[in-house]
Amino acid sequence: MLLAIFVVLTPIASVWAADKPTVIGILRVYDNSARSLTDSLTPNLTFMIYRDLLENPAYQPMLLSPGGLYDPDALDWMREFAARAKVDVVLISVILPAAKVNERHSRLMFQVRLMNVANGYVSANALNDTIEVADSDLFSSVETGDISSTYAEFFKHPKDFEKRHIGKAALKLAEWTRGYVDSALSGMRVLPTGIERPSKTTTCDIDFQISYVMKRSVSKSYTLIANSMDESSSINDGSAHFSMTSGPLFLKIQVRDAPYGTPLEHLYQVSTSLDCTTAHHYLVMEVGSAGESLLRWR
Repeated sequence: MLLAIFVVLTPIASVWAADKPTVIGILRVYDNSARSLTDSLTPNLTFMIYRDLLENPAYQPMLLSPGGLYDPDALDWMREFAARAKVDVVLISVILPAAKVNERHSRLMFQVRLMNVANGYVSANALNDTIEVADSDLFSSVETGDISSTYAEFFKHPKDFEKRHIGKAALKLAEWTRGYVDSALSGMRVLPTGIERPSKTTTCDIDFQISYVMKRSVSKSYTLIANSMDESSSINDGSAHFSMTSGPLFLKIQVRDAPYGTPLEHLYQVSTSLDCTTAHHYLVMEVGSAGESLLRWR
């Protein structure tokens, strides 16, 4: 009997031990703080989590933009969206209202959980309430929302934000999140489906476009940052043409001409993997009816 069980389980065990990275979809950090941190802390923290997970070759992190109607408790919709994005697990994170320590200081309240896209299993919430910040830092992190002032320096120099007190707090949260992912994944039977990162550092050209699936139209006016490089000047009649090296491709986009009523995100942060050994380098960001976006190579 024991031998029979071993024979049956061995192929399954070998599948689960497949040498593929786990594709982790990172939804934007949701701002439920009541302090309007959407234009400062949350996009920066989202990027820091992505960057930290990118350091582990066992992970293939992908930034996902769920649109302007995103609700972190809408698990069924989230699972369907993650399946379309072809990720193995989804990281759901929320900044909660800060807890007052005294008249001048508060503790950040940051909650995370993971969803296994294949079976819908969601891990228990994990809460970090250990990081204390000055209230003045929280208030000063609230920005105007104007891309020319809010994001320009962060686009080109992410470490500028990290030098601020609120940025140092975000670094700690990102590091804690990486530890949480390491621990939570070990208890979830996730079948990794990622691909190995390109071994050769080669450069190739990319054509990029934004399309609106429901309206069957394309964007003609948007700001585009690719791997910290401002590529907005390369946009011609809606299509951007630029060069990048093989490896992770991280895009930040602000759309200015969406069809009326489309619930866009103020800032889209999305990522994919670029392999310059293949022939096709036409990338499209497809925007759906809820403002959600998916990157597609065509």
